Amino acid sequence: LEWIDCLNSIMYWTCDLIEILEYIVQLRDERFRTANPNVNNENSRMVELLKEVGLLKDSLDDYLCPLK
Repeated sequence: LEWIDCLNSIMYWTCDLIEILEYIVQLRDERFRTANPNVNNENSRMVELLKEVGLLKDSLDDYLCPLK
């Protein structure tokens, strides 16, 4: 059970990082008009990259890392 708690902590930490990156992209777009306005596509791409490296499993996507 300890490894499950560790995995959950890592996944929530990853979600926090994604939220921070979303905020930075949004801020950059508002200030400089240089960021991609479609952040949802970037979220999807990030989820796919996490799946590829094994940090996110298909069946646990919504539970572990609910993206907007």
